[in-house]
Parts: sequence; C-alpha cells; structure tokens
Amino acid sequence: MAKNWLATTAIALGVVAAPAVAAAEDVTWRAFAGGSSLEDLDGFYYGYDVSFESGWVVGGAMGVRRGDFTFEGEVSHRTANFDEIDFGSYTADIDGEVSTTAIMANAWYNAPRMGSIGFYVGGGIGYAKTEAESGAYTESGNDWAWQVGAGANIRHNDQGFTYGIGYRYFAVDSDIEITSHNVMFEVGKNF
Repeated sequence: MAKNWLATTAIALGVVAAPAVAAAEDVTWRAFAGGSSLEDLDGFYYGYDVSFESGWVVGGAMGVRRGDFTFEGEVSHRTANFDEIDFGSYTADIDGEVSTTAIMANAWYNAPRMGSIGFYVGGGIGYAKTEAESGAYTESGNDWAWQVGAGANIRHNDQGFTYGIGYRYFAVDSDIEITSHNVMFEVGKNF
C-alpha cells in the first residue's frame, strides 16, 4: 500500500511540475511544518463525542507560478492523539491516534508584494488516506479532501527564498470524518 501512495505522489508532483521544465524561472517549492488541531468527532447516532490532543502537520509542495497565481502539487501528513471519549454522563481517557496523509492540487492567489512582504490565499482538492488506531480498534478510509488557507511570507533575499506562516482549514469526508485547523511555518524558493 505504501508503494502505491509513493507512486501516486510522484506522478501527481510530476504532472504539476512538468510544465515548469520549459520555464524554470517559474518553478516554486515549499516545505512546511506546524501544529494541527482536529475538531471533535461527533458520533451523534451512537451518542458519543471524541476529542483530540494537539497534533502536528508536515509536508511539501512543488509547482509553477503564472502571473499572480501559483499552481502546485502538495503532499502532507497530519497526526494527533486521542484525548477522551464522552458518552453523555460518562467520560474516559483513550489511547491511540488518528493520522491523515493527503495528496492535494492547490491554487493560490499571490497578492502584490509590499516590499519584501507577500500574502496569499487559496485552496485545493485532493485525495486522503485516514487511519485511526486505539488498542485493538483500527479503522481506515480513503476519500476526497479539500482545504482553504491563507498566509504571509517575507522574501529573504534576491535568491528567491521566502519564510512565512500559513493557516489551512483541512477536511476529509471518509469513513472517519476529519476536519482540522493547521498553523504552519513555511520555507520556500522561487526559481
């Protein structure tokens, strides 16, 4: 299964980056890492509520810049530990974690720079694999994912390096519905 994800990731990034071969000055890449806060899972039918501890997100993207827009392929991984489960009047701590690996196609609008400071806003769609494990319980699901976000960055020098902070609202609607708020530190390079 891991080989399939790696192959799919390589193909997705290759498709997005292929047009950049002819115009290398428009190639962009970015790496990011930060905190992830998953929203509670509501099992309204069964009457439970699951909460999570703060988690983390890490990933990278490569794409092309065309005018004020950046089009990119992104691979990311998010994980968080379970905190507790609430069955009305009964609450218990639970061990385990939930993780999501996603492949996304994003489009970002880059506002005109104010000196060395830049802002962006946009979103993307893709495919995600989500796994939840707690003791003997294991569940996984694959389905469509989407995200919206915004951020700011500072151009470090004339070499095209940028450093910044970004926010993403990420959601996947599979057997395990995951929605999360992600704040990330980013480093990027425009060629």
